Amino acid sequence: EARKKKEPSGFRLFLPSPLQGSGIIQMTTTDSDYPSKLPTFFLSHGGGPLPLLGKDPPLAKHLSGLGKLLQKRGGYTSILVVSAHWEEKVPTLQITPDPSLYFDYYGFPKETYEYKYPCKPATKAAKRAHKLLNDAGIETADNKKRGYDHGMFVPLMLMFPHTIDVPVRLQCK
Repeated sequence: EARKKKEPSGFRLFLPSPLQGSGIIQMTTTDSDYPSKLPTFFLSHGGGPLPLLGKDPPLAKHLSGLGKLLQKRGGYTSILVVSAHWEEKVPTLQITPDPSLYFDYYGFPKETYEYKYPCKPATKAAKRAHKLLNDAGIETADNKKRGYDHGMFVPLMLMFPHTIDVPVRLQCK
């Protein structure tokens, strides 16, 4: 009797970076809690809050359109943001229970320091990301205190303006 091969599945991965361009990183799993392979994106988050201020219309339009496309397609259970905005000794999953925003930019209008983006982390997806990384021989840690910096909240605010309750952040080493 032939064995049925499970279709790999994964996480959507948004990679904010000051670099322009596109690339693909796919974390796969055979866990039945996750749907089949999902698209993976490498995204620029622009300069500080500039896209939110209307100072980078092409980037704001692109991120907004991508968010609408993803919402239209639906079916995602988590969003994994991989960022290099702060450094840790090992890759660190940020699973802050009620994350504030960390305004890691300077010299912008007052309103850019008053943004709110309430969302809850996807702790189940974070645990799965831990397992996948650990199984690959990569040591990981948790951070339950740090707020979301502009590398995370700027793209998410443009893509999902009504907030989402599914982000997980993986901080690079």
